Parts: sequence; structure tokens; C-alpha cells
Amino acid sequence: MPSVRTVAIVGGGIAGLATAVALRSYGLEVTVYERAPALTDVGAGISLWPNATRALRRLGALDALSPLAGQIQALNIRDAHGAVLLRTEATASDAPALCAYRPDLIEALRAQLPPQALQPGHTLTAVDAKGAQARLAFAEGSTAEADLVVGADGLHSRVRAYVTGKAPTPVYRGYRVWRGIGPLPTSFVPGEPSESWGDGRRFGLFDVGQGRVYWYATTNRPEHEPGRPPQARQAEVQRLFEGWHDPIGEAIAATPSEAILYGPTYDRQPRRGWSQGRAVLVGDAAHPATPNLGQGGCMALEDGLVLARCLAEASSLSEALASFERARYRRTARVMRQSLWTGRLGQTTGRVARARNAATRLVPGPLFAQRLRWLYQYAAWE
Repeated sequence: MPSVRTVAIVGGGIAGLATAVALRSYGLEVTVYERAPALTDVGAGISLWPNATRALRRLGALDALSPLAGQIQALNIRDAHGAVLLRTEATASDAPALCAYRPDLIEALRAQLPPQALQPGHTLTAVDAKGAQARLAFAEGSTAEADLVVGADGLHSRVRAYVTGKAPTPVYRGYRVWRGIGPLPTSFVPGEPSESWGDGRRFGLFDVGQGRVYWYATTNRPEHEPGRPPQARQAEVQRLFEGWHDPIGEAIAATPSEAILYGPTYDRQPRRGWSQGRAVLVGDAAHPATPNLGQGGCMALEDGLVLARCLAEASSLSEALASFERARYRRTARVMRQSLWTGRLGQTTGRVARARNAATRLVPGPLFAQRLRWLYQYAAWE
């Protein structure tokens, strides 16, 4: 292992916490700096496919999370009337597929760390990772030093701006997403989440455990549009998905407007160059993807384990960081591209959308699952 003893992680989300747990398992002293006043996450759901639950098991968090989450036994793609276009079963035998409430996942990871390793209320303002020690400055007036800085601070990462020398604008992909958590509809079939495709719109329903449903809805919109008050969100989603199959209307009606999240869909083009001196990027800071494969959090969990392994196996820091990027770039770039393509397919309109649905009916579920084995069978520590 290179001469790295202390690590400062910027960002207390999934990527930051997973990386902290993985690095501590190799004996490193880790501090997580988060700008929010507490380590939590937005009240939405997250898909955790077998590649991610294997990682969670390795991190020691799966046993705590699994009883709280919903199981995914099969995924159904439907049309707006509820007819099944494609059904694919979760086939991994060694790891479950789950959908979890994001704050539950954050807590399962946080519980693996000692309280002193977590430093909320720290907004990064500057990084200097060129010398014998990396130095960080925070808006609150404090500073920190470490042998390594890990940028786990998301799409608009300040550490990324340092590593790449600039902060290019993320790419808007043409549609916006509503997300909500509500009571699980009585007609929801356990273990059978779905995504329904209409004309430039999609609606997903996932069980996140403990009697809760996570739903999301998409529609094509310009990037810059007039502001919409939070109290109008429920009515707008109801209008857009009026007449769609049950239990979509029930899920929307049971979610208060103020609890519905709404935002644009961004990513970036895959790009190499994830490290500079004593700083390295993980998660969305390195490879932000659109949410269409449900793999953003999964990739972040993998990153933490791979970075820890690369540090353990390398003889120098530069070798370790180069090895980490080599191990992760192709896989994450493939996820980014396939997620982008899936979103474009899902947001098609008119005759193209009707042709998409007709063609999807012809795809055998086992063939679809086979084509995703590269994604789900991955073990991050090997």
C-alpha cells in the first residue's frame, strides 16, 4: 500500500460513505466532510441490483438494509393501459435485487462508521492536492489536511473542478422527473415493480419496504421553464397521467404535493482524468449518469470497494489512482451511454413510441436478462 494513512472524503452521500467504509476496512483513517447539517438524503427510492447488493454485503451494510427494503423478483415494462410489454426476472442466485428508501441506505452505511469520522456542516471552498499533503478549506473557516482527498460531492463537484481544471456545464437530456414516496397501493403485487411507457412519458412503481411505494414520473420539457410551486406538483402529475392504469392514480393521490420532488435530468459525456495529485473522484463526481438503468448509486458503491482495493495493491499513490481509473472507466462509461440510450427510447413520442412498444413485446424476457449479465454479475472487489 502507498504511504496513505489519512483520507478526507468530500461528500456524505452514497459514494462518500461507501468509500469511507471500504477504506476503513484497510486500516485507513477517514473523515467524511458533508456540507449539509446532517448526513441524510432526499426522500426517494433507489434500485439496488445484484452488483450493488454484493457490494453492500462486502461493506457490512446489507443485513441491516435488506429487512427494510422491497424485494425485486421481476421487472415489468407496461404500456399506459397496463399491458405487459416485457417481463424480466431477477436471476442472480447469490445476491438479491432490492429497492430501498434512500435515507435507509444512508443510515445502513453511516452505521458502519464511528461518529468522529463524520463531519457535517462543512462546505468546501478550496482544494490544493499538489504537495506532500492535500489541503482543504471550508466556508465555515476550518481547514483540513490529508494524504488523499476523495471527491464524492456529486454532479456539481468542487473537487472535480480542481481535478479537471474547469467545471463544464452538465448536459440536460430533455426531460424532467417527479419522485414521490407514498403508501403501498393494495393492488401492488409484491416483488413486481413496473415502469410504464406512454407518449413521451413514463411512470415507475417500486416497493421500498415497510408499506411504502416509490414512484417516479417523466415528461419531455425544456431545460428552462417557468417556476412551478411545490403545492402544484401533485395536480400536474395527476393531469399528465390521467387515464393511465392502476395503481398509478392511487399512488399520486396518496403523496402530498410538498413531498414530491421535481427536477431536470442531467449527465455528462464520459471523460477520463479522474485524479490530480492527491485528489481522486468517485461516484457522480466522476461519471454521472441519467437514472434510466437505476445504476447511479450502484456504481458509487462499486467505486468505493475498487478504490480501496487499488490503494491496497499499489506501491505508490499515482499507481493506485491510475489503476482505479483503468478498472472503472470502461464499465461506468458503458453504463452512462446505455442509460442515456434507454432514456431516449423511453421518451420517444408519436409513431416512434408506438413502434417502440410493439417491438418491445417481441423481446423475450430471458434474452433481455442475458444482455444485462455484464452489469449485474459484477463483483467490485475481484
